[in-house]
Order: sequence, then structure tokens, then C-alpha cells
Amino acid sequence: MNQNPSYPCGASDAITPAFGVNYIILDDDTCEICNVGTCKNKIIAIPEQIENRPVSTIGKYAFSDCPWITEVIIPDSVTRIEDSAFYSSKSLKTVRIPHSVTYIGESAFGFCERLESVYLPDSVTEIAKKAFQFCTGLKSVHLGCVRTIGDEAFFGCNQLKHIVIPDSVTELGVSAFENCKELESAVIGNSLKTVPKDAFGMCENLVRAVIGNAVRTIGRAAFFYCEKLSELILPDSLQTIEEVAFRHCEDLKSLHLGKVTSIGFGAFNACHGLSSVTIPASVTSIGDWAFSYGAAEILVSPENLHFMSIDGNLYSGDGKTLLQYAAGKRDASFTVPDHITKIANSAFLYCKNLREIILPPSVTEIGQCAFQGCEQLASVEIPDAVKEIAINAFKDCQNLSRVTVGSAVERIDIDAFYGCEKLTAMIYNGKKKNFCKIHILNDLTKQTPLREVKCKNGTFALSAIQNGGRS
Repeated sequence: MNQNPSYPCGASDAITPAFGVNYIILDDDTCEICNVGTCKNKIIAIPEQIENRPVSTIGKYAFSDCPWITEVIIPDSVTRIEDSAFYSSKSLKTVRIPHSVTYIGESAFGFCERLESVYLPDSVTEIAKKAFQFCTGLKSVHLGCVRTIGDEAFFGCNQLKHIVIPDSVTELGVSAFENCKELESAVIGNSLKTVPKDAFGMCENLVRAVIGNAVRTIGRAAFFYCEKLSELILPDSLQTIEEVAFRHCEDLKSLHLGKVTSIGFGAFNACHGLSSVTIPASVTSIGDWAFSYGAAEILVSPENLHFMSIDGNLYSGDGKTLLQYAAGKRDASFTVPDHITKIANSAFLYCKNLREIILPPSVTEIGQCAFQGCEQLASVEIPDAVKEIAINAFKDCQNLSRVTVGSAVERIDIDAFYGCEKLTAMIYNGKKKNFCKIHILNDLTKQTPLREVKCKNGTFALSAIQNGGRS
């Protein structure tokens, strides 16, 4: 390729030509604008031809960090705007993109903080990752017939209020619209099959989301912390909702799950506005704490073979595992049914109204974080068949003052009672010699005010007998 030093960057009678923009001649006998050179025009009108050769490309970093440029006019000859072409040109307000352009490169307009609107012609098929990242003044975007939107393409566009992803889009990148703080509505077209990880995460003013009828998967944290999301339209094509996809969508009041088959852990955690959720017959998998700290009632279609609902709480299909107590209930007391053998991970997570939970003798297993954050819980009796008090099982139960430990317990795992700042009484349904054999992974005297244990054959200083007195 041949390089030439400069060419006038003004190309209109209304705009004073400014010399100094550098260019190169490409192998296909077209020109690429490679850098701004000495040009200081506020309005840049790129010529359609140089030396009778068409200008086809605006090169990498060609106009990056040019704080004096306010407007760019791109001619119909240009087909590509390369990576970082206008990156961090912080005064740039207007760009006219012609119908010849097919590709907008990585970070091409990133950090153009005063850019107010983007109108992409139908010719543009790809927006590379971070292309408009942190264009904090961007208020409107027309996506034309674009097919691919890259990772973080519009991340942090804080003034953007509405976005319509057209039917032409078949690939949407991770975090494409994440952290668009003022975004109010998002409509996803009917060709996209996956709404990816973090796509609209932290869009805290998003009120309405319409998911296109080809979407099969909503990715991890796709709508995480969209606190004002109140209208969510899910298609019947949807099969998988991944972990924490809608966590902290606190204004979400209704949910139609259509033909969903899998709901990931924490998918609807902290959706406080949900009064009731119905699990359809199609669902075969529900992750831990999927509806914790939220719904007041969890119902299950009678045709579902994998799950069941009793009194608005979620159980396994065989009725032996309590999967999720509906944390939105206002009841102060709950008795676990006699046929239950397992309390699942996070089953009572942040059930802040419960003061009493009665466990039947049939329970043999208590999962991780099972009662974490039950801040009103005052006492609990762990059945004699339970062998392990799992990680974080009673963590942050701030008012828990009395615990009865069953005689079969062999292990008290990490942080099982961490943050139980009022725990002063522990009763063990066995003798001292057996308590000494329990593997306690944290020093309970350091994590709680607990100082002694009452065993069948007397009361003993906890520091002297936990882990056989080796703690």
C-alpha cells in the first residue's frame, strides 16, 4: 500500500477545507483515512475520493481523542468504520453514517460523551463490541437492519430511554445494554434466540421488556437489578431462564412462564412485588433460591410431575423435599409437614417474618443457607436424624437465641451460625463425649456469644469441649 501525507478534510462549499488528514492507499486501490494529522476543523467532511480513488475506510484511531471535532460527514463511498475510529472524541455530537457502511468497529465511538443520536442505515450488518460504550449523552438509537450487536456495544449509555432490537438481529453480545441507567423500555425482535448474560443488567429504570418469540434462553443476570421492571412479556418459545436472570426486579408483579423447562438458581430472587407464581407443567428443573425473598405464593400446575405445591410452598414431586418456602408470606410460624426428609439449600432464605419454624423428626438433611437471614427466628430444634448443619445454615439469624442440636450431628460446617449475635443457649441431645466428636469448622465462641453447651450429663464450657477441646 502507498502512503500519502495529507488531503483536505473539507469537501463542501459550506465547509472550509482543512488540510492535514493523512491517508493510505489500500491494496484494492481504495483509500483509508488513517489519522487526523494537522486538521483542526470542527466539522469534518470526509471526501468521497482522493486522487480519483474512492475513500472506503475510516481507519483505526483515525479521529480518536480529537476534542475539537463536533460533527463528521461520511461519504457514500465508505464501507467500514474501523476500531476506535472516533474513540473519546468528547465534543462529537453528530455523525452522518451513509447507506454504504456495513461495519462499525470495536470502540469506534466509545466515550463520545456528547453524541446524541445514532441512525444506522440498513446497510450496517455488524456493530462490534464496545462500539458506543459510555456514550453518556446518547438519547436515541435506530438499529436499521443490523444482524450482530457485540459485547458491551451500548454499555453505560445513560441517557438512552428506549431501544428496539429489530427482527434482523440474530446475535446480541454480553452486556450489550448493561448499565443504561435511564432505559425505560426494551423490545427484542423475533430472530434472536438468546438474550445473553448481563444484556440489560443494572438498567434500574427499565419498566417494560418484551422478549421476541424466537428466544429460547435468557442468560445469567440478563435483567439483574432492573428494579422498576413491572411489565415482562415472555414468549412461549422460552425454555431456559438462567441463574439470577431477574434477580432484584423488585416491581415485577406478575409472571407468565409459558413453556419454560428450566429455571436457574436465584432467577427471581428478591422480586418482592410478585404475589403469586405458577410453575407450569413443562418445568423440570428449578435451582436453589429461585424465588427466595420474594413471592408470597408458589403454585404448581397439577400436570407437573417434578414439583408440587402445598399451602403455597414449593416441594419436590415426591413430596419429600421442601424446596422453597414462599418468603413473601406474613405468617410468624411454620410447621414443616411430617413427611419431609430434606430442607433444601436456601429453602427459608431471608424469610424475615418467621419467628418459629418447627422441624419434624423425619428431617435428615438441612441444606446450605437453609435458614440464612431469618432475622426474627428465635429458636430452633434440629431433629435427631440430622447429621450435618451445613454451610451458612443459620447465618445472620440475628434474633436466634436458642438452638437444640440433635444427637446424630457429626459436623457443624463453616459459618453455620455466623452473625447469630444473640445465640446464648445450645442444648445437645446427647452426652458430652459425643459432642466432643462433632467436627465444628468455626470456633463458635468467636462467631457467637455462646459460651456453654447443655448436654444430657451436664453443662460444659464450649471452649473446653468443642472439637474435643482443641479449638
